[in-house]
Amino acid sequence: MNITRSNYNGVLLLCIDGSIDSVSSDELKNNLLKLLSEGEKFFILDFSRVNYISSSGLGSLVVAAKMLTIRKGFLAVCSLNDHVKKVFDIVRLDNFINVYETLQEAGNAVTQKLPKEPGAK
Repeated sequence: MNITRSNYNGVLLLCIDGSIDSVSSDELKNNLLKLLSEGEKFFILDFSRVNYISSSGLGSLVVAAKMLTIRKGFLAVCSLNDHVKKVFDIVRLDNFINVYETLQEAGNAVTQKLPKEPGAK
């Protein structure tokens, strides 16, 4: 699994490439927790290149989502392939984690959650 970090319209975008299995799920969780400790609170995870996610990987997402909820942040996951989407559906993770069909939809959702600048309408 590889994680590429970039910016999407002012929001932190993490593009995940490969399988999220019992080994790489710890790497994903540690990356997300490190970003949280650095003050990041708004994330998009692009899963367009994720071909598999294990229960450990799902657990890592749940941990990150809980931490972001506590910190009044927001996590959006987008572009799931059919296999990964089916896993999310089976465990009903899409009831707990914000899942979007496209990066643009995820970006719009996260942008709406960003804190407003003082004086902005």
